[in-house]
Amino acid sequence: MHGILKKQIKGFLFRINKSYETVVEESFLNTLIEDACRYSSKKRKGSLPKGNRTLPNGTSVYVKFWRPRRAMHRVKTIWHPTRIEVEGRQYLQFTKNKLPVPDIVLWGSKRISLFKFGIFKVGMVVSRQIKGGENLKILSRQKIQPWTVRNHSQKFEVLERIAQLLHFIHEKNLVHGDYMLKNIVFTPEKPNGRYWIIDLGSGWSLPSNKSLSNSDRNRELCRMVYSLARNGFSRKDALYFLKSYICYVKDNNQSHNLAKKYLDICLSQKDHRALQATHLFASNRSS
Repeated sequence: MHGILKKQIKGFLFRINKSYETVVEESFLNTLIEDACRYSSKKRKGSLPKGNRTLPNGTSVYVKFWRPRRAMHRVKTIWHPTRIEVEGRQYLQFTKNKLPVPDIVLWGSKRISLFKFGIFKVGMVVSRQIKGGENLKILSRQKIQPWTVRNHSQKFEVLERIAQLLHFIHEKNLVHGDYMLKNIVFTPEKPNGRYWIIDLGSGWSLPSNKSLSNSDRNRELCRMVYSLARNGFSRKDALYFLKSYICYVKDNNQSHNLAKKYLDICLSQKDHRALQATHLFASNRSS
């Protein structure tokens, strides 16, 4: 990361990665603004204008827009950073800590002036597309690499890798906030492939003088447990993921018992996803 350049156009404040400063032309920014304004309009119809695009130099990027869904969300943005702003800052933190995230090209937002900060209206994040990558949720349904190699299941190896990846995040005093299969992208690089982290808008960074709390850790682990349940994995698979994470955090002979304890915590949460996961684990068969 070579630093961030601020640029204001038509009421939008953009923060542009200086590595891409020469290729992010004003015409590209104007196109983003037009799409963002259409998306934020009350008369908006159709689907959100997100997806793959190409920079003027041919670089493939992924564009994501966001706006507050409810009036309360708009009010909160007077005092709190928006999801777009959080995602931009988190990308910088993850990159600084050498965690596997795609390059962020830019993020920007528009606010309606009010007092010191103003009410957030709409924003966007543009990140570099991960070439040849697909998220683990889709790959698990297709039963292809990395989950299956030469007709042999490799799911425990994958579960161990994503547990290790979560440990690396927490080790840097970072919280992803939405750690699940769809937010991990796999690319088939030799020798064992590479795993990328995406969608950082729900996370946060902890001060260096603070350690990860139990509630922060439980939230991260529960999100992945629920994701495994929804995607056809068994209770045994979820236990293996939890046990792998615990072994990376500390060498503990009681890792199996601790994994069971964490799973019980996840499935006892007062959350509809916990109830859904309980029922799904009862029906899912270990493949």
